[in-house]
Amino acid sequence: MSIVKKDIIDGNKTRCIIKSSNILESIYDSNSKELTLTFKNGRRYKYTGVMKEIYSGFEKADSNGKYFNQYIKHLTTTRLDDINISSML
Repeated sequence: MSIVKKDIIDGNKTRCIIKSSNILESIYDSNSKELTLTFKNGRRYKYTGVMKEIYSGFEKADSNGKYFNQYIKHLTTTRLDDINISSML
């Protein structure tokens, strides 16, 4: 597992800082089943239809990137505004 820090936001959102070569942060909304991922290049994407079991597997995976590629990458995606990641590091 490569979760560095985990917080609960607004009672239904889980925010994790991830130690990964590509993924920096995840925010999972259990009500809407949406997962927002921030990548180390500053790009952000929202994935819809992410079931709780899939997100739990993502959190527990030895390699979040490999798990993402296998179970999440193919889901419906919306690209969000890029962010300046230097403020997050």
